[in-house]
Amino acid sequence: MLVAGINRERDVNKECENRQVLDLPSNYQNEDEAIKELFNMLNHYNKNQVPYTLIPGMGEKYNSNTFVRGMIEAGGFVLPSNAGAPVPGYHNTIPENRFR
Repeated sequence: MLVAGINRERDVNKECENRQVLDLPSNYQNEDEAIKELFNMLNHYNKNQVPYTLIPGMGEKYNSNTFVRGMIEAGGFVLPSNAGAPVPGYHNTIPENRFR
């Protein structure tokens, strides 16, 4: 299963080469409110996890890129038009109902 977590021991700590700042959606009053909702969505997701695979095709298996895309979309953020690098699984997304 694809498990969500924060600063896990096995996480890779590598600087992002193409970081993009997302605009704050209008449904949040400030960044603190948006961050709180993202944590709520993460906690809800961990009760509704999906199957994991390293490089997903279309369908019912997902990876960390599909997780990030699903969380961005479920949070109401606008997706970057181009990730700037190959991102396996970014074409797929975890359904919003897994986060809410």
